[in-house]
Formats: sequence, C-alpha cells, structure tokens
Amino acid sequence: MLLSSLVCFICYGARNRFSSKALNKGNEGVVISLTTYGERINSVYLTIESLFNQKQPVNKIYLWLSRQDTSEGSLPRTLLRLQARGLTIKFVDENLYSYKKLIYTYEIEKTEVEYIATADDDVYYPRKWLEKLLLVSKREKNKAVLCYRGKIIQFKAGKLDDYSDWPTADNTDNDKNKIMPTGVSGVLYPINSLKDVNQKNIFLDGFKTADDIWFKFITLKNGFQSRLITQNSVHFPPVISSINGPLKGLEVINVEGGMNTKIFNHGISLFKLDSIDFD
Repeated sequence: MLLSSLVCFICYGARNRFSSKALNKGNEGVVISLTTYGERINSVYLTIESLFNQKQPVNKIYLWLSRQDTSEGSLPRTLLRLQARGLTIKFVDENLYSYKKLIYTYEIEKTEVEYIATADDDVYYPRKWLEKLLLVSKREKNKAVLCYRGKIIQFKAGKLDDYSDWPTADNTDNDKNKIMPTGVSGVLYPINSLKDVNQKNIFLDGFKTADDIWFKFITLKNGFQSRLITQNSVHFPPVISSINGPLKGLEVINVEGGMNTKIFNHGISLFKLDSIDFD
C-alpha cells in the first residue's frame, strides 16, 4: 500500500501542477462531494485529482470548507488550479465537521440528481470507483446505499456489542440490515435515501461526532439497506501524510473513547428500533 500511495503522490502531484484537463462532465444524475479541514486543506488536492481521474463522468465535484478553518483568500494554489478546471468549492460559516460533505450538497442537489457519492479527504480513489458503484446501483434498482467498506452491526443476546468489536463487513451480510458503511472508501447514496438527513438540531445533539451512524439511521428509516459491492471491505491507498499516523481526532473519541457504541444506542432509542431490525 505504501508503494501505491507513493506512485499516486507522484502522478497526481504532477497532474495538479501541469495538467489543464477539465473535469469529465456529462452525467447529470450524480455528483461527488467531500470536505476537509485544518492541515489537510494542503493535501486534499491529491484525493480530488483521483476523483477528477474517474472514468465515469459526473455533473459536479463539491469541496465544502468552513470559514472557521480557512477563507476564500487563503486557498492553496493546488486547489485554485482544480477550481479553474471545474472543482466547485463552497464556503460555509458554520463548522459541521464531516457532515459538511453531504448535507449541504443534498440541499442543493436533492431535486436535481439521482445520487450523491461521498469521498473522504485522505485516500486515493481508483479510476473505476464511481463507475462500479453506479453499475451495482442500477442493478439494485437504486434501492440500496452502496459502499466499498463497512462494519457489521453486532448484537449479543439482544444487546449492542461494543463498536470496537464489530467485524469488518463482507458481502455475506448484504441481504440484511447489518452493514454500516464507513466513509473512508466512499459511499453512494440514492437521493431518496437522504430525506431528513439535514436535521441539524437532532444530529448535532446526539450524533455530533458520528456522521456515519447518523447516515445509517436516516437511510434505514427511509427504507434503504446498505450493501457492500465488493466481496470484502476495501481500504484504498491513503495519502502519504496519513500513513502510520495517529488516529484521526474523531477516531480517538469515537472508537477508543467508546462514543460510537453510546451514539449507536442513542440512535436505536431515538428511532425506536431493536436488534431484530438489523437482521
């Protein structure tokens, strides 16, 4: 994986510096959306270059930034080059953490597109990443949230198991509600799966640090299962700056601190579910 990351770093770094190739537009039915923050603003261009390199045309690629992190006049040249080639950069005053990647795009595009594909800011996405998601979604008649990586929601004797003990998903559980997509390798959301996703008063109260969990409960409420499109979960090559680094801030809180378990239990109570709803 280190070698793959190094090759991507060289190729996409050169592409950003020297290419003038515009975004491959042409599919009015899908947009890609992501966010970043802090020091990652200086490296997110590498991920975005991999999204520009997708074989599947898209309508737009959104990058959402909070003015609490940066400003329009402080963007690095790497992002300005991408903006000139077709990247849509949007600034918001509030800072809604990882939620920025989905809720604002949903508000803009909910009557315009069939899908929103979300991406994390610190991995490289393969050229057929989006194409494969869309092919599977058409086969599933747009009735499932699709991902390349997820966790199996696990109960013991009707009680939610600790999140840190949930196994990584494989496709043997695709016929159940047990898969919770994790955003790192990207997720494809049919637009109808996201109704009510932007209820800030609810998710900031009980799900503030756990957008993946909020998205799982909202899509489940809207009648959408989550399915893995590969045989096993896949973690795409990370941007070099994130390899062997410390856990991300939210990972420390959510995984090591046990917050994901508490937040998921809160969701079960809020949405009036129990273990049988995930079978």
